[in-house]
Amino acid sequence: MKRNYIPEELMENPARTALRQQSIQSLSQALLPYAYDAFKSTVQSLSQTAKASADDLADEVGGLLRSLLADQQEGELDDELRQLRQQLAGELQRPTVEHIAPLDDDAWLRARSQDLAFTMAAFWTDLADDEARRLDDGTHLLAEFRDEYVSTRRRQLELACSRYYLDSQQTYHLLSRLQRLAQARLQPMTPGARSRQSKRELEAARMEQLGNR
Repeated sequence: MKRNYIPEELMENPARTALRQQSIQSLSQALLPYAYDAFKSTVQSLSQTAKASADDLADEVGGLLRSLLADQQEGELDDELRQLRQQLAGELQRPTVEHIAPLDDDAWLRARSQDLAFTMAAFWTDLADDEARRLDDGTHLLAEFRDEYVSTRRRQLELACSRYYLDSQQTYHLLSRLQRLAQARLQPMTPGARSRQSKRELEAARMEQLGNR
């Protein structure tokens, strides 16, 4: 063996790099509609939870203030409690859904969903060097979720998805969807399946354009 020899698989290969990027792009586009649904649902749930927490805490503080300020005029006290409720709602939402834009900002939701889809596709593509081995590794990873076995690989995926507010169960469902999409690419497609795939790709492309505006 030559001195300073570097195995070919450890060297940067432009063709292999291009193939990897193509695989990630294709998978992320196919996954985008599902990533959008998961991310939007999560953001809505977090916002509702934050609002409910703010309301509960405001009620508790309101009861305490009423007992402490029993001699104050009722109208003035109600105004103070109303202002307190608004302040608590704002404060409680900041740490829970930090940096989250308004739910009616669809362009923001789609852009973040596109990032989530790309993150998932890149993680899955890095599982192995070819599609068949990635499917095997993906199957084992899904089994880890079902068996509640926390491997280093699972922790890495959950950490990546937590940046988009997904919990373990949501991460599992999105990974399962990604696994099915990848498996479908290796199987011959019927005319009906090909038509559905084309529709998904068109929808994903439309969502990407909206997210980039």
